[in-house]
Amino acid sequence: MNSMKTNLLVSVLTIALCLVLVTGATFALYTSEAPSSVVVSPAKLDVLATFDYEHINQFNTSTERNEWLVKGKVDGTTPGLLIVSDIAPYEGFDVNFVIQNNSAVSVKWRMEYAITCVDSEGNENKEYGSYFEVSIDDEILKPSSRWMELGIDGQSKSYDLKVTLSGDAPVYSTSMTCYITLTVFAIQGNADGTKH
Repeated sequence: MNSMKTNLLVSVLTIALCLVLVTGATFALYTSEAPSSVVVSPAKLDVLATFDYEHINQFNTSTERNEWLVKGKVDGTTPGLLIVSDIAPYEGFDVNFVIQNNSAVSVKWRMEYAITCVDSEGNENKEYGSYFEVSIDDEILKPSSRWMELGIDGQSKSYDLKVTLSGDAPVYSTSMTCYITLTVFAIQGNADGTKH
């Protein structure tokens, strides 16, 4: 009888031990967490935009022969700012610029612009700036370009910035001066540009 009690006790303890092991393993399987091994290392971005303001090409797109002369003036002596004065409808200008990535990572960049126009008396004319069309390599900016990519370590690319005053622009009796502010934004090449 003693032997039967011992065998029964050993069997019950063995079953209990198996249940504990199965329960513990199941609990460990469904509640375990593995530490994340993602390392985020920010990169210093060094992107340079250089505009060739010494070689601004002015043009007139009018089909009328007497309108071919360019009357407007463009001043690019202030970095990031183009000052356009006395420009007439159909007139415009283009200027070459280079974007260079001096970073150790690839980058995405885009350009944004803002136009503020004032008359000769200093009154701001918010409507007049909307008659300008700004493009990079014939892609019209609205009011920014799409994200463009550049590789690492000094890769550069040349672009043509073109600004044209629409033929639909009103002609005012007073002269207009417009300030075109150009800003270049850059993000790391693997970043999601839709959030910036």
